[in-house]
Amino acid sequence: MMYFMSNFWYVCFEHVLDALICFKLFNTWLEMTFSLASLGLFHVAKLIGCDIDGLKLTLSLRKMKVGNDNIVQKLTLSQVK
Repeated sequence: MMYFMSNFWYVCFEHVLDALICFKLFNTWLEMTFSLASLGLFHVAKLIGCDIDGLKLTLSLRKMKVGNDNIVQKLTLSQVK
């Protein structure tokens, strides 16, 4: 019985370690993805001569002129894609 209990905890510990390793790998991948996206935004903004915040604002707005009115509409994420 004692062997079974110690083996049980050992197996549980292995699963916890596997989960932590998977989380660390996913977290590292996510950080690299966001770093690449930020780097891409930086280069695009530099090429067109604006800053990153200005580029994000421009990409997330729709400006329209209807008659004599100027309309600015914020876009949702799905609309931007």
